[in-house]
Amino acid sequence: MYLENSEIPPESYDSASVWGLDQLRTLHLEMGVQCNARCSMCFQTDFSPSNVMPESIWKEKLQLVYSTARELLIIGGEPTVLANCRQLLEMVMKDFPSLDLITATNGIRFNGLWEDAFLRQGKVVNFSVIAIDPVRYERIVKYGNQALVLENLQHLIRRKRETGSKVAIRMNTVITDDTLDELSDFFEWGAIHGVDQVSLDPDCVGRVRRQPKEVQRHIAQTYEMAERHPQTVLLRLKDFDRMYALRHGIPPVKEGGNSGHASAPCGEAFHTLLVTSDGLAKPCCLSWYAYGNLRIHDVEAIWSGGAAQRFRQRIGRCDYRDCFIGCTYNPFPVGPYTSLFRHGLSAFRRNPRTAIKKISHKLKRSLFCSLS
Repeated sequence: MYLENSEIPPESYDSASVWGLDQLRTLHLEMGVQCNARCSMCFQTDFSPSNVMPESIWKEKLQLVYSTARELLIIGGEPTVLANCRQLLEMVMKDFPSLDLITATNGIRFNGLWEDAFLRQGKVVNFSVIAIDPVRYERIVKYGNQALVLENLQHLIRRKRETGSKVAIRMNTVITDDTLDELSDFFEWGAIHGVDQVSLDPDCVGRVRRQPKEVQRHIAQTYEMAERHPQTVLLRLKDFDRMYALRHGIPPVKEGGNSGHASAPCGEAFHTLLVTSDGLAKPCCLSWYAYGNLRIHDVEAIWSGGAAQRFRQRIGRCDYRDCFIGCTYNPFPVGPYTSLFRHGLSAFRRNPRTAIKKISHKLKRSLFCSLS
């Protein structure tokens, strides 16, 4: 997600057995599930404050990684309300000052320590602004506070200018029927207010039920808006454009959603490790493939284990059977229904009860969207 595929030597594609822990560059930690907002597009089914990553994992088992990795991506739930996220942040600032910090937040409580830490040591801060129109925001975010989110975002932008911080400030939304109408306005607001990047993220279930001509008209308008404001980087719209076109059997508005990555395997398999709150280790947030669990094994065994080797060898052959089709680095996606089936089957094998609950929740959300 944050490293170039060119960093992977071609001879390494089939030598996964010697891919050591020193090659791990991005550590992605999902520290818990607690959140102080409820967004209509969110598929999370558990918001319990007790469901957090154990200290034995983030504070002990991952110590080896903090000193060699380049980037630490901290997410929740909502990281600013998770006590272990704050403790992790304080530890990293004290003991690992060269580790670049990345986070995604709803912005409601992004201030104080969080702001100071990311101005000093941050690489990317992503504010999930969701919507610019206040009525739309209130409809989507049940317990949100748009005024406070925008105030915190603009305060961070001002302090970045004052301090000369190199942190990239990003705002994002998820493309659904509810946000489609203001995509170009959303980007324009970010560009005018000094946001470095605007990410328009695909929804994994594809809950955009408008007519294809209307959807592609909004896509085209947003591309045009981005061309008017080249100082702000537009992210993920090409991924949505390509994914939507694939679902509907039509050409995308703009070709080349990931053509720059089609000649080389995805770098996430070789340089990134994601650990969920229950200890599950995966290649990244856009794959459901499991390497193992840190509650049972140590990080070296998981990173260099047989499951990780097999995944890297698949990716080296450009086999993306276990990756979401909307990923920028997926040049050869499987069909959308095949992708959803494989994802659901993988989740069911790991935890049938949780998988059934999540699948039911997703189907209800998708059905509600189609009827509204």
